Amino acid sequence: MPLLVGHHRRYNSMIQKAKTIIDSGRLGRIVAVHGAFWAMKPDDYFDVAWRREKGAGPILINLIHDVDLFRFLCGEIIAVQAMESNAVRGNPVEDTAAILLRFANGAIGSLTVSDSIVAPWSWELTTGENPAYPRQDQFCYLIGGTHGRRPGGIFPARGGLG
Repeated sequence: MPLLVGHHRRYNSMIQKAKTIIDSGRLGRIVAVHGAFWAMKPDDYFDVAWRREKGAGPILINLIHDVDLFRFLCGEIIAVQAMESNAVRGNPVEDTAAILLRFANGAIGSLTVSDSIVAPWSWELTTGENPAYPRQDQFCYLIGGTHGRRPGGIFPARGGLG
């Protein structure tokens, strides 16, 4: 049976620009990255039974895209630590999680995800890519290097990586 993994964001022009800037050395050596997917999914989103079960939470539905982007921008991940919670909705699946990443090049990263927080920090809300979500003037990623930093929500609302 064919299988498709939809890591399409790495082909977005904003991410391609970020990759070009990182690869150019303009930021120096990447030391740390941080990302957030914080959104409030409406209660009726969970009316579909599978969305309340393990494997259907924001880690695999949402955060996996951010992990892929960090791998694309920073290289392979060699270590992961994580915590999750289902304290808000009490479903078998997580509604909030945090992960720490160590990249092969020595950089570290952190990602937090929640589908239970009213906030303007997620790919959908910061990039304007999805018309179903009102664009926010915020960032969902931060990229820090020895020669500078770039906000990364990413980017277009302020005319690029800054």
